[in-house]
Amino acid sequence: MKPKVRRRLLRRYHAIPMHFRSQGSDQRHQAVIRDCSRNGLQFESDCFLTPGTEIVIDANAYLDTLAREHPADAYGARVVWCEEVLVDGRTAFATGVCFGAWHAQ
Repeated sequence: MKPKVRRRLLRRYHAIPMHFRSQGSDQRHQAVIRDCSRNGLQFESDCFLTPGTEIVIDANAYLDTLAREHPADAYGARVVWCEEVLVDGRTAFATGVCFGAWHAQ
């Protein structure tokens, strides 16, 4: 039986590659977008991110389409939650972020 969960915003489910880095860092990490809405997204990566961490997501064609009103080279986001998951038999981290600033540094 499916739980009765009602979302406030439409979400799009995908498997889209992306790159991100912690705010103020040059080290980029690979991830895969799994769930995206206008206000945030969920992705999987090999990195545990503490809730509250500010990250910068590199723009890609999908995010540019989603954010036509605010095109940018990168998007700022804040980690809301992060939990360990199994992906193809290996440990990864599912992370939920909300967009905090459209233009990141």
